[in-house]
Amino acid sequence: MSSTADAKWYVIQTRPNYEDKVSSSILTVSEYHGLEDYVLELKVLKKEVEEIKNGKKHLTSKRLYPNYIFAKLIPNKDLFRIIAGITGCSGFVGNPPSPLSKEDTKKFGIEMPPEVVVPYKLGDTVQIIDENFTGISGIVKNLDLNKQTAEVSVSMFGRETMVELKLEDIVPIN
Repeated sequence: MSSTADAKWYVIQTRPNYEDKVSSSILTVSEYHGLEDYVLELKVLKKEVEEIKNGKKHLTSKRLYPNYIFAKLIPNKDLFRIIAGITGCSGFVGNPPSPLSKEDTKKFGIEMPPEVVVPYKLGDTVQIIDENFTGISGIVKNLDLNKQTAEVSVSMFGRETMVELKLEDIVPIN
């Protein structure tokens, strides 16, 4: 068997309103065939929407991508064939099934990067623990949470120099 590092996100198309039934069937059928280790995650993306019916507000769940399931799978021809044969499943997007790119997984909101909590803010003095600048302190001038980097102004050779560092390479000075 391949490792979980080989897992990719695939898109499975279903008949209308069959997303949850097909998801459940994928789990059942993959277990029956001994392929459950190849199915890491299944998602039917939904959002909560407030609707007004008969003058009353109700929260309902709406599918973001009707007729589609996002599946994190370790590639396996037998698994692909079995999933494509499930009642209500129209098959995979792509022939042969093609995985989504990292950009697509972010665009569809499938894999969100973890929220980064930074113990310092712009203007704070920080200590650099990166091996190239260990022991040097500086002032945070810019934070880029998407790239998980910080620009720090440090004094080197009597001049102020901007250094871009990973967020984990700096710690606040109390």
